[in-house]
Amino acid sequence: MVRLTGHRSLSGTYGFVEMFCNDERCDCRRAFIQVLVDVSPRLGDNRPLATISFGWEDESFYRKWASFPLSNEELAELKGPALGIGCSATAAAT
Repeated sequence: MVRLTGHRSLSGTYGFVEMFCNDERCDCRRAFIQVLVDVSPRLGDNRPLATISFGWEDESFYRKWASFPLSNEELAELKGPALGIGCSATAAAT
């Protein structure tokens, strides 16, 4: 948990949930971190603010792993930190 203060729209208590791909056939070597905020119970909104992906291998690993040509955007999504494409995210995430 992290407590952020001093910025009106981002103040709050944040939690981070780490996830890893556990498909033995995949071997993507990536981690996913969901960013959660402690919101007011009256809002009833506990969706993640963002999902951050992180691939720790080099570009050549992900090009070979994909087994099809990757665009620069797709490669950026797989290697290094990136906001998860297709994952829910709020405006605060960008």
